[in-house]
Amino acid sequence: MTNEQDKPAASTPTPPPETESDAPTGPQITTEAAEPPATTQAALPRHDTETRSTHSIPPPEIPTDPPEPAAVRHSRSGSAGLWLAVLDLLILIGLAGAGFLALQNFERQDFRQQQNLDNLGLTVNQLDVAKQGREQWFADIQERTRSTQRDLADLQRVQSAAQSHQEQIDRALSRLAVQVQGGQQAWQRAEIEHLLLVGNTRLQLQRDVEGARIALRLADQRLASMANPAYFEVRKRISRELTQLDAVPSIDLQALALKLSSLADQIDALAVRPPKVGVFSTEMRITGGDAELAWHQKLWVSLQEAIDGLVSVRRDVERREPLLPPDQTFYLRQNLRLQVESARLAALKLDSANYSAALRQAEGWLQRYFDAEQSSTAAALEAIRGLQPIALKPALPDISGSLNALRAVETGA
Repeated sequence: MTNEQDKPAASTPTPPPETESDAPTGPQITTEAAEPPATTQAALPRHDTETRSTHSIPPPEIPTDPPEPAAVRHSRSGSAGLWLAVLDLLILIGLAGAGFLALQNFERQDFRQQQNLDNLGLTVNQLDVAKQGREQWFADIQERTRSTQRDLADLQRVQSAAQSHQEQIDRALSRLAVQVQGGQQAWQRAEIEHLLLVGNTRLQLQRDVEGARIALRLADQRLASMANPAYFEVRKRISRELTQLDAVPSIDLQALALKLSSLADQIDALAVRPPKVGVFSTEMRITGGDAELAWHQKLWVSLQEAIDGLVSVRRDVERREPLLPPDQTFYLRQNLRLQVESARLAALKLDSANYSAALRQAEGWLQRYFDAEQSSTAAALEAIRGLQPIALKPALPDISGSLNALRAVETGA
């Protein structure tokens, strides 16, 4: 650091160095100029004085002439005194010039040393500032380190709390998964029971064999996805019931209804049977009785035969329906069409009684009122006779065993 005594010296302006050309010459310089002025020495600081005393250049020694003999000195006292004075003067001028040059050199060195001291002081100040900055930086680093440590401790506490909370969440999720799994199994059991109920309802109430078969298959698929051996008996019952449903004869109601509808459309092309007219003989046969009888007996017999020939009473054992007039055939065809349509609607409703009655009635009317010798009538009769044996309500199996087995598993029975 810069000494406090050096500060006034730094602020004291020093005269600029002078060159040798600016030095005074000859008579202007006296012997007193060989020594530095008192004011200059007083103005210099203490360290400058010490430096000058340390690095001062010793004044040159003035050569002295050897003493001359008294005779020579006395002989030369006239002309040599002037030359000696001139020589002394030149020596003094040379000494003064040398001292002035030495002083200028000393001042330049002092100025350079003062600049070096100033630069050194600035460097020391800068080093002090840098040191203070580093100390402040280290203090900031330490504070940041402590703050980071506090934040790290807080983060560890938060992490610990978060880990504890995560463990609680995991336990809750585990319990929820168990509950969901149990609820899912319960929901699957309810779905399977619903499918079995639908199958029984479709079969028993609507006689829908195909719908019941589909419901049982879906229930079996759900049971297979659960992979629970407790439902083995239920799947066994379902497999048996599916086999029984496959044995039930299937009826294509759509094809049956289309066939009856086509048969109703052909009624207008059927020909009505012509009426049968009875044959009566108008010839009167009179025998007159036996030839051996008397004439009056033969007359009586002939009279009786003539009277009997006028009125003939005959019993017809064959049943004959009354013949319709030609203008009534339209109603006959419409009634036959209605019977066929009734059979079609009864088939769609699975009404076996009305289906069979309508077909029997239509067959009777075809035989009674239409010409059976025609091919169209014969084909219609054959079609109706082929449709009559169809059983709209075949015997249905009992498929409630699987539903009862499922409920038994659920109740633990």
